[in-house]
Amino acid sequence: MRDDPRLLIVDDEEAICEGCRRIFSRQGFQVEKTNDAMEGLNMASEGDFSAVLLDIKMPNLDGIQFLEKLRVKKPGLPVILMTGYPSIPNAVSALRLGASEYVTKPFTPEEICRAVHKCVRKPEAEGQAAAETWASAADGAYFWGQSWV
Repeated sequence: MRDDPRLLIVDDEEAICEGCRRIFSRQGFQVEKTNDAMEGLNMASEGDFSAVLLDIKMPNLDGIQFLEKLRVKKPGLPVILMTGYPSIPNAVSALRLGASEYVTKPFTPEEICRAVHKCVRKPEAEGQAAAETWASAADGAYFWGQSWV
């Protein structure tokens, strides 16, 4: 994998693609984008991406079908599904297919950044990740990241 994490944005709305490109390129990500789901599937299948931001509702190939096909070639690639039409069946399908996150539109820059940063660690953050450990809290509870045990 390259030094800078690479994101692929696949959304039939150019405004979403361009907005995400601007957000993440300022954070040091290499960003590629496409408005065509079939082209995006080829790019994701053949490329070396750290994560894919994927719209669910697109012409010719929806995000769930895209994810099913992608899982054959790239079972571990983090995929963040974005949708303006959230539904329980889509969320269940996304979960079953191993989607990393499910973000509803319209989203804020903070919301989409949070989803991406949960899935992709930049190289300079990896030293920080190694230093993370379970922190003891009162009454025998432990906290790490966003989880209590």
